[in-house]
Amino acid sequence: LVKKGNHYRLNEYNVHRIFLATSLISCKLLDDKQKPLKLFAMVGGISPTELCALEKVCLETLEYDLYVNPAVYALYERRLRASVQPQNSLEMLRRRRSRKFDN
Repeated sequence: LVKKGNHYRLNEYNVHRIFLATSLISCKLLDDKQKPLKLFAMVGGISPTELCALEKVCLETLEYDLYVNPAVYALYERRLRASVQPQNSLEMLRRRRSRKFDN
């Protein structure tokens, strides 16, 4: 989205909305049984009308091209896993240590 629609700027106020809209699009593309739009909107804390509008903007920005090159997907997956895993492990260690001291 950022590459195709350079007039969009991600920030702390809209990143969750974009993530929510693109998650909805992904689920519609991949899942045989779709979850209701109202459910996605409720989980995201926005109205179904706003989510529907965001979905439309995302699809138009992507020119309805939802294909992702497998090599590009693998690259981003590795980057995401590398950035998330150490934090989760560190957080788990912190929780374990704090439980030991609480007892």
